[in-house]
Amino acid sequence: MEEALRIFDYLPIAFKDANEQEYIVHLRETFEVNYREEKHQFAFLAYHMLFMSFIYYEIWQIREVRRNDFDMAMIGFDPEEKEINKDNRPFALWRINESKVLRLLKLLGCPDDQVGNFKAIVKLRNETAHVNGSRQFSERHFLDSKIDEILRHTQNSIVHRASHSPEFLKTFF
Repeated sequence: MEEALRIFDYLPIAFKDANEQEYIVHLRETFEVNYREEKHQFAFLAYHMLFMSFIYYEIWQIREVRRNDFDMAMIGFDPEEKEINKDNRPFALWRINESKVLRLLKLLGCPDDQVGNFKAIVKLRNETAHVNGSRQFSERHFLDSKIDEILRHTQNSIVHRASHSPEFLKTFF
């Protein structure tokens, strides 16, 4: 489980909103309890939500630094665009279908194959969250392999490298 908690290396250390902080803490606790109790499918769902929190915060950085590009990319996401602007926080992005919101990562130059890797994670979550009569996560090693995959894609993503590098920041300031 220690390795899985590396996801927090990619999330903000502190949140502006206390509710968001509580939400992340709740997801962490939900993941940890389900992992310990070997409820692997539910542990994965909580972990996926942590992963999507990373994605939303990455996209929000684009919005903060390249607002015009972000606004142009939001064309076609009506009425979600209005709600996101009104809510004005990273978690407002939940209003956009997860597979579609990942396309916004292209604003950072995220290549199609990386977006595809992220979409595959969303697809697995969709298959896991729907009542389909199967337990894909019946074994811990399967859950651990998917967590490793999420961490590998997150760590290797051009999104994370670009948004946390001085070169990224220099291009916008």
